[in-house]
Amino acid sequence: MPKPPGSARLRSLTFAVLIGLSAAFVLSVAAQHLFIVDFKQDGVGVVQHLAGASGVALSSDGRFVFTSAEADDALTVFEREPFYGSSTFDDVFVDQEDGVFNMMGASAVAAAPDGRHVYVTSAYDNSLLVFAHDASTDSLVFVAHQAKEDMVGGVYGLSQPTAVAVSGDDEQVFVAAEISDSVAVFSRDASNDTLTFVDAQLDGVATDHLAGASGVAVSPDHRHVYVTSSIDDALTVFSRGGGFISPVTAYVDGVGGIDGLDGASGVAVSPDGQHVYAVAGVDNTLTTFARDPISGTLTLIDLDRDGVDGVDGLGGARAVAVSPLGNRVFVASQNDNGVALFRRMASTGQVDLLDVKTPAVGLRGAGSLAVSPDGIFVYAACYDDDSMTGIYVALCEGDEATGDTDDDAFCDNEDLCTGDDLTGDSDVDTVCDDQDICPGFDDTQDADADTVPDGCDQCEGNDASGDTDNDSVCNDSDVCPGADDNQDADGDTVPDGCDLCLGNDASGDSDADQVCDDLDVCPGSDDGIDTDGDQVPDGCDQCEGDDASGDADSDNVCDDLDVCQGSDDGIDTDGDQVPDGCDLCEGDDSTGDADNDGVCADNDCDPNDPNASMIDLCGVCGGDNSSCGLFFDGFESGNTAAWASSVP
Repeated sequence: MPKPPGSARLRSLTFAVLIGLSAAFVLSVAAQHLFIVDFKQDGVGVVQHLAGASGVALSSDGRFVFTSAEADDALTVFEREPFYGSSTFDDVFVDQEDGVFNMMGASAVAAAPDGRHVYVTSAYDNSLLVFAHDASTDSLVFVAHQAKEDMVGGVYGLSQPTAVAVSGDDEQVFVAAEISDSVAVFSRDASNDTLTFVDAQLDGVATDHLAGASGVAVSPDHRHVYVTSSIDDALTVFSRGGGFISPVTAYVDGVGGIDGLDGASGVAVSPDGQHVYAVAGVDNTLTTFARDPISGTLTLIDLDRDGVDGVDGLGGARAVAVSPLGNRVFVASQNDNGVALFRRMASTGQVDLLDVKTPAVGLRGAGSLAVSPDGIFVYAACYDDDSMTGIYVALCEGDEATGDTDDDAFCDNEDLCTGDDLTGDSDVDTVCDDQDICPGFDDTQDADADTVPDGCDQCEGNDASGDTDNDSVCNDSDVCPGADDNQDADGDTVPDGCDLCLGNDASGDSDADQVCDDLDVCPGSDDGIDTDGDQVPDGCDQCEGDDASGDADSDNVCDDLDVCQGSDDGIDTDGDQVPDGCDLCEGDDSTGDADNDGVCADNDCDPNDPNASMIDLCGVCGGDNSSCGLFFDGFESGNTAAWASSVP
C-alpha cells in the first residue's frame, strides 16, 4: 500500500515507543530484524478466550487477524492496522455460546483467499466449522448447518484435526488429522456458504506415511497438496484432479538420502511454486526441497539444523511460513519459544538465518504463523503465553530509509545490484544479472583468458582468444577469421567472407592464384607467374626459358626451333623432313628441292645445280614439251633415248 512521506521515520519512532513499554521488549535496533509490535494475551484488558492459542490466520486483505484457542475452545477476531501492524479486539466465538458448537479444542484456523469464509478445526469435537463474512456488518457469522463432524453424515478423516488449508483457487478445503492419520478433502461453494465432504486419504488404505498427519499446504498453481506426518516422519505429495487428490510419492526421514523430517510438523510452499519447506520438531530442522511444478515431486537441496553452523531458533520447530514476496521464511518453534527469520534466495530456494526472536514473554510455545500481505509483519499463536503476538520484520535493518528497493531479498545497503534488476546477482558471481555475460555461471572464471567466461566458452582450452567472430567455430579452427564460417552461398566450401569467387563458380579458386577457376588460364598453377613474359603462365608454358613468345603456331615446337613457323612442324606427308606447310614439292617427290632453285628434284636436269634446266613433259632436259609428240619404239628399256618425238 502507498506510504506517506517520512513513513520509515514515523514507523521507527512508533516502534521505539512500543518497545519501551516493556523491559522484556528492550532490543538493540542495530542488531535485530524482528520487533514485537502487537501483544494480545488472554485476560489482559478486553481480550479473553486466548488460552492455549493454537492457530492464527490473516484475511486476504490484511484487515483481520483470526486466532483459535484450544484451551478456551474459541475463535477470536482482531481488526488490524495494516501500516503499524497493531490490532484491536473485534469479536469472539466460544464453543457452546451464542449458538456456536463443535469447537471444543479449537486447533487450527484458515481464511479463504476470496475473503468469504474462515474455517476452524476442533481437536476434541473432531470437526470442521464454517464462519462466513457478512459484508453488510463487516463481521463473521457462524454457519451452523455446515459444521462437519467425523463419522457423522458420511464424513470421515477428522479425528483430532491439526491443520487446515484452503486452495488458492477457492475450490477446496483440506484438513490434516493426527489420530485418523489422514487428510480430508472438502469442496467449497462460496456463493451459498456450503462445504461438501469429498474424500479422505487414510494411512495404510490408499496411501501410506500419514501417521500423525500434522501439517498441510497447497501449491500456488493448485496442482498439488503436501502433508507432513509427525509419527511417520514423512512428507507426502498428492496431486489434485476432478475434485479428488491422489498420492504421488512420499519422502521419509532416513530413506533414500532424506534427512530432517523426524517429527515433521509443518509445511509451506513458496509463492513461485519452486520450493517446499518443511519443519520437524524432533530433528529441530528446516528442510528445503526443490519442486517439480509438473509432477509435484521434490528434491532435497538444503537442511538447516538448530545448533549447527550458527543456526538457532529451530528447537521444537512447529510451523513454517513464506513471505508473499518470497524473500523471507519464518519458523515458529515451541521449545525455543520464538520465531526465526531466514532470508530466501528465490533463484535457489536456499535460506540464510537473519534473526531469532526469543523474548522472555510473548512467544512462548509459538506454534502457528501468518504473514501480512506486504510481508512486513508476521503473527504467531503462542500456546504457552496464551497470546497472539505481532512482529515487525525490519527487512533492511540499518537502512530503513531505503529498505529493499528492488525486492530481491538483499537490503539496499548490502545489495551489489540495487536498482539495476529485480533478482540481484542470481548466479552469485558478483556480476549483476543485467550485466551478466554468462547467466547461471561465474563470469570471473575464464581459464583461457579469452574474456569469455568458462561456462559459456565453446572454445575453452582450445585457444587463447575463443571465438572472436562468434560463428561457433573456435579461432584455431576458423577457416575465415572475422567472418561466419557457416555462410557459403555458392557451396564451394569457402566461406562467403573469404570467397574471392563468390557467385562466379562452384569451386572457387582451387589453385589459390587469385584467379577464379572458370577464368583460370592455367588450372592447377599460379596464373600470375610468367617468367618469360609470353602471357603463358609458367605452369603451362612448354617453351619456358627458350623463347620470348612461346609456341605461336601451337605445334608443340617452340618458336625459336620451329622449322615451319605458322604451320605444324609435326605434319610431313611425304617424309622428306619438310613440314607440309613449307614443302613446295609436297606429294611430288621424296627429297624436295635440295638446290632451292624452285624446281623439285624429280623435274630438275641437275638436282644439285640451282642453274640447271628443268626437264619438260617429254623427258627432255631443257626441252619444249609443247612441240613434243609421244611414241614408243617398241623397247621397254625405260631409256629416254628409245623415245622418238615427232610433230604430228
